[in-house]
Amino acid sequence: MGLDTRRKTLVVAGYLLIPIIHLAIAGSLTLATFRSMLPTIALQWFLLTLTVVLGHTAYLVWKHDFRSSMIWLVKLVADPVTDIFAYYSSIFRTLMPSLGRKSTAT
Repeated sequence: MGLDTRRKTLVVAGYLLIPIIHLAIAGSLTLATFRSMLPTIALQWFLLTLTVVLGHTAYLVWKHDFRSSMIWLVKLVADPVTDIFAYYSSIFRTLMPSLGRKSTAT
């Protein structure tokens, strides 16, 4: 139901190409140029995200059914939230290994 590896690669390539194309058109590869174009790039990233999500949802409606596509859409929206709750403590364990382990000394 979700995107396969090839399609995910194409989506990521789209995200990477947007700023590269803007910098190439501007003719400058400086951080200042990138900062000045950031609002436009962010808007285009947002539009690409909407296009991918809504496009894939429409494809699932066509290929399977409306119910299945809505289940996929809810899963896609809920995954980042559930991932935060599931993995938030791993950040602390990675940054401070002594906090992640219980002391064996008594």
